[in-house]
Amino acid sequence: MQQGDEVILEDSNGTVYRYQVTEMFAVSPSETWVTRPIPGRDVVSLQTCTESLDDWWTLGPGLYGGGPESGRLMVRADRIA
Repeated sequence: MQQGDEVILEDSNGTVYRYQVTEMFAVSPSETWVTRPIPGRDVVSLQTCTESLDDWWTLGPGLYGGGPESGRLMVRADRIA
């Protein structure tokens, strides 16, 4: 995923929601502020584990180990018409 990519979600009623990726950043596992609503924005937040805060792209043996040196990659997408 990269900025500008489209995220398409569909609910159980068949309503389709379209979002565009606007932010990508890494945070530590203890940072909960990233899950809070953002006033004035209709945003979907996607997250995945990272082995290191400094390396989003390399998958290695520490990915599943967790710990304070690991992180989460956050991807935020804003709703588009």
